[in-house]
Amino acid sequence: MKMLTVAILSLILTACAAGLAVAGNIDSTGAPSSGSGMYTLSQFYDYVNSGTAATIPGSFQ
Repeated sequence: MKMLTVAILSLILTACAAGLAVAGNIDSTGAPSSGSGMYTLSQFYDYVNSGTAATIPGSFQ
């Protein structure tokens, strides 16, 4: 029984280490490029409500 517990614990620790080794990086490499902003909520509402075409802002709002 003790041997099984040690084996399971070793397997769990190995799986955690392997998961950390292959995990990606979600940090941004830099500022967003020009024109990569998102629509504001009011622009989206105006588009849905009246069909007014919205322009994508040059930066995030």
